[in-house]
Amino acid sequence: LLTGYRGDMIADAFGDGADVGLRITYRHGPEEWQTARRLWDARALLDPHFLLLYGDNYATFQHPRVEHVFREQGRMGCLTVHPRTSRANVAVSDGGQVVAYDPGRTVSGLNAVEIGYALFDSRIFGAFTDANESFSAVLERLAAAGQLSAFVQRDA
Repeated sequence: LLTGYRGDMIADAFGDGADVGLRITYRHGPEEWQTARRLWDARALLDPHFLLLYGDNYATFQHPRVEHVFREQGRMGCLTVHPRTSRANVAVSDGGQVVAYDPGRTVSGLNAVEIGYALFDSRIFGAFTDANESFSAVLERLAAAGQLSAFVQRDA
């Protein structure tokens, strides 16, 4: 678990995870660290393919189907998205490629919203440019480079 603000509360509540049948490793960073910085800090602990789940979202997650799209398309990442016409931040092509990622939600053609579950290849770390940049900036660059796929989940 990559933690920051109040991360000690999570560690206090779950400990090493043994009580719930898990083995939890924590990487705690300063509150001001962005998600990209937290991932960069934990990169040596991650498998070549890893699942990223945001801690402030909850939706149904269809891991086998997302993994199928991820492996089939061979891009650096596969975002789980939900179709949306308002407040969208992702543009997904009919073929399932993320053609735009816009956290400002201003680009035309946005047709989905990221729901906070994604699979990534560790090659993603080659797209990081700054020690404490926004992870959204990384996703914007990956989308522009054609390196993101989307699993469109309609029941989020």
